[in-house]
Parts: sequence; C-alpha cells; structure tokens
Amino acid sequence: MYSCHAWIALYAWDDTVEADEKFERDLITLRMLIDRKLGLPGNAISGPNGLLTLSFTLCTNHVSRNPDVLAVLEWIAVEMKGSRGLVYWQDDDIPAEDPLAYHVIVLRKGIIEHRSDPFLSPSSLVEYYLDEEGRGID
Repeated sequence: MYSCHAWIALYAWDDTVEADEKFERDLITLRMLIDRKLGLPGNAISGPNGLLTLSFTLCTNHVSRNPDVLAVLEWIAVEMKGSRGLVYWQDDDIPAEDPLAYHVIVLRKGIIEHRSDPFLSPSSLVEYYLDEEGRGID
C-alpha cells in the first residue's frame, strides 16, 4: 500500500506586482497539473484567510499506480519558489529496514529534500475486530 499526505503553503517568490501576476497564472497551471498528474480536482487548493494551500491524501494499492507527486513538487519548487510544506509518504512495497516507516519530502525556498521521519515511524498494524452488530471489540 502506498499512501501520502501533503500540506503545501503556496507563495510567490517576492512581493512585486509582476510576481503577483505570475502567481495567478501559476495557480491556473498548478490546478491543471494536479488534475493531470494526481487526479485531484482544483479544489485541492483552498484559501482560508488568504493562505492558499495545496493539501491532499492519496492511497493506492501498488507503487506502479502511484500518482506523480514528485513531478508536482518539482514544478512548485521551480515556479513558486516561496512555497513551503511537507509530504509524508509510506510504501510497504519498497524493501527497507522498516517497511512501515514513513518518509518525508520537505519543500522550502525552491528546494526539495528527502528525509527520514522521526515522528510517525514506525507505524504499526492494528487488528480491529467487529462484533455481529458492527461494534469494535478490544
């Protein structure tokens, strides 16, 4: 199972009028890109209180069906250099010391860094049983 959880605050590189105009055009392009590469609707970008944020959760059974999250992040890093955020991902199909470990992609100042996760890893499988009426059993 592959899963990823992303939060990216979208910003222009500087506060000039030209940068604001480019940012507006970039938002249109980004909406098309996330539709094409991730299969997400344009409302994956929301703007509560004026902060435009791209946030999503993706899950697929096999990595071969993995949406191209890295291509979207690379585009944001180049075109929206002021953006910053995190993508937590896990893929139990990748051989590793701990197949339940999370990995982190950090986006900041036009740079993408791949890191190990010290906070959520390792995740643990939980067996959850239901009784005949659908209630959880300890």
